Amino acid sequence: KNENSYIGVLNPKIYSHWQNMHPQVLLYEGIHQFAVKSAKNLDVENSHKTIVPVQIKDTKIYSQVKHENYYIYGYLSLSSSFYKVNFVVLSLSGIKVAEGVVSVASLH
Repeated sequence: KNENSYIGVLNPKIYSHWQNMHPQVLLYEGIHQFAVKSAKNLDVENSHKTIVPVQIKDTKIYSQVKHENYYIYGYLSLSSSFYKVNFVVLSLSGIKVAEGVVSVASLH
């Protein structure tokens, strides 16, 4: 982990009724939460503010998404008034599942 990079685990089973949701929906939700939490960790002075995902782009899904845990790695950069989070999602065995960019911004 360098100053602007973060790692985590996406666990779909933290959501109630996860088994009734499409795995790809849970993957995107996990990516959004990871991006927001990473931005709050980087900008500690403003961590009390409401930060929301505003755009996800250039996303590529490389393999079938399942109801299982995934590693996620992201690198944050400040772009104007929002953070860009470049992310990569890996299976627990290290196979690339997805990658893309999420932009997050403060509502205040």
